[in-house]
Amino acid sequence: MAKILLATIGSLGDIHPLLAIGRELKTLNHQVTIATSDQHGVRIEESGLNFAEIPPRFPEESQYSLLMKRWMDPKHGSDRVVREFVMPALPATHQALKPLVEASDLVIIHPFVLSGAYWAELMGKPWIAIPLAPLMFMSESEPPIVGNFLHPQSLQWLGSRYPLHWLLKLAKWLNGLGWKGFTQIRAEMGLKAVAGHPFFDYYMKRSAMVIAPFSIMLGAPQADWPSQTVQTGFAFHDRNDNQMHTSEPDQIEEFVAAGSPPFVFSLGSTGVFTADDFYVQAWEATKRLGRRAILLVGPQKDVAIPANAGRDCLIVPYAPHVRVFPKSSVVVHHGGVNSTGQAFRAGRPQLVVPLAHDQFDNAARVGRSGCGLSLPKSRFTADRAVPLLNSILSNSAMQAKAHAAAEIVAEEPGARGAAEAIDSFLKRFLDRAEATSL
Repeated sequence: MAKILLATIGSLGDIHPLLAIGRELKTLNHQVTIATSDQHGVRIEESGLNFAEIPPRFPEESQYSLLMKRWMDPKHGSDRVVREFVMPALPATHQALKPLVEASDLVIIHPFVLSGAYWAELMGKPWIAIPLAPLMFMSESEPPIVGNFLHPQSLQWLGSRYPLHWLLKLAKWLNGLGWKGFTQIRAEMGLKAVAGHPFFDYYMKRSAMVIAPFSIMLGAPQADWPSQTVQTGFAFHDRNDNQMHTSEPDQIEEFVAAGSPPFVFSLGSTGVFTADDFYVQAWEATKRLGRRAILLVGPQKDVAIPANAGRDCLIVPYAPHVRVFPKSSVVVHHGGVNSTGQAFRAGRPQLVVPLAHDQFDNAARVGRSGCGLSLPKSRFTADRAVPLLNSILSNSAMQAKAHAAAEIVAEEPGARGAAEAIDSFLKRFLDRAEATSL
């Protein structure tokens, strides 16, 4: 049995894959600890794993909505998360990670806790990278789509490979300005300087293994991915937990059984804090098409929801996606990796409404797969959504591709495959270490 540390900072989209992989590692007789912010401790322990709190603490409830509006901004959200949330806490996070890494045999690292890899390097321990989204691979073969480039064709004017290469190089350099704190900490530790971006040039290239926990339906392997990458498919976490205000199963089942398959609308665990009138517009679009809808509106009390929606609209805070997506006619979601994966898994066509971060890139990938369309949440109105939803409903080829995608996702090893790859690597590492000591 080995002691394995999984360290991360982020939302449920960052936690759920680690919970899924952590549970599988536990079945392989490893002792698993997840180190993350205070907000996730209860759900980690409910999953039967050890929890270790590390900074930063999540904002107070009174500040949460305001900060989410800043952090879910289409153009600046990702930079703000790093600059306003991750970096101010970096010295404290770094120190909190030291004893946790010291007590572990293997460390699995999210990018925001990169200095945990520095501790592992200093202590001679193996560490593994787990970039959760295809965008993080920054492949020239599949140029990333971010808030400033809403459509893949925006890059076509570049023509040959070399202008694109230099544009991506410039983008990495500009992004790296926000990551200087990691460079400074590395220098303070006395470790050898690494040229380039702490994420793209150290995290992605120097790890013992890179786990890509997403399906080939979202991102197939590219020639310029790190050579040590193991792609496993989505790591699904389908369990209820007491923090999510989950609706009663009977409520969902009764609604689904009462009529035609509904549209399901979701903005994930963070997008609901910047919903504005999304759910009102969603129900208006649904009514115009003569359909039914399930609205997953989140736990906050001040979200705008349809008034007097009637029996064809079920409004609930949350339901596990594995329970509702397969029962839908179309899944309308924000484009987070986990929601996208659940929609692929359900075999349902998608309308992706990206808000920020990697969601624009994921939306473009869903479009390229032939399994859905996209409409940025900032432009989401009933007038714009109706023709797109109607197009999806009438597109038999898209329905067939969504069904085929589900079969592919079902064949991928997912969280179990990731755990087995980690277990095999660890056995090889420990065997080499034992042979060296003889």
